[in-house]
Amino acid sequence: MLPEDWSIFQRYTRRVRTFEFDIGDSRAPDVYRALSFLPTSSPLFPHLQRVIVRGSDNSKISDEVLHFVCLLFGQKLVHIDLGMERAEPPQLSLFMNLGNTCPFIKTASFGLIADSPSAVDALSGAVCCWDHLEELNCNFLNEKAICHLAGLNSLRSLTFRVPSSQMATYQGFDYPDDKPMLSNLQVLDLRFGNSLPVCATFISIIRSVPQRIHLSFNILNPPHLCKIFSVRLKPSANVPLVEMFALDIG
Repeated sequence: MLPEDWSIFQRYTRRVRTFEFDIGDSRAPDVYRALSFLPTSSPLFPHLQRVIVRGSDNSKISDEVLHFVCLLFGQKLVHIDLGMERAEPPQLSLFMNLGNTCPFIKTASFGLIADSPSAVDALSGAVCCWDHLEELNCNFLNEKAICHLAGLNSLRSLTFRVPSSQMATYQGFDYPDDKPMLSNLQVLDLRFGNSLPVCATFISIIRSVPQRIHLSFNILNPPHLCKIFSVRLKPSANVPLVEMFALDIG
């Protein structure tokens, strides 16, 4: 793209507030390439607020697409949705840089399957940089990130998935007794696969009771889990009445 072409193109990019694309689109690489190497250091979309990257099951992000996505990040971004499930270790820099380059994120959704320590740390590191989060949908996070979320007054909705292989992570969870925890959380959606112990451990560390609770796991006859909630969901002067409680088993 020549400088004169960019000056014309920039008149339109300044208007863009939302950018959405699918990394599986075979027609897209040429577009990414053209937009990734511009004759200027100016932001590609200077007023961009929302980035949505779609990805199918087991989809991976190529280095070419990764470079383009990084160009979309900026101080004005408040919503990020990265749907790809897989990323090679060098590509995890996308998540490592996200927290610092987009410090004012309010809603975030990640499809990344955090099945390695490096993936967990990359995703957790980004989450720990956000002090204004209102909604988060993601896979497994480390204890440091959970502690950060617990102290956010802004967090209203949390959707969280934990594999059974990570059961021991939260068993030694340490959070100050005199510090509010998830104080304004309204929606809690927990998905634990086939691991009842993980679910029970995580539920036991949550002190507040959200208005809407959804649990999902692939086991049968969960009496222990029901016993935990029978205690936690009892109305009291300090606990709001639960409006919706859904349990998916099977």
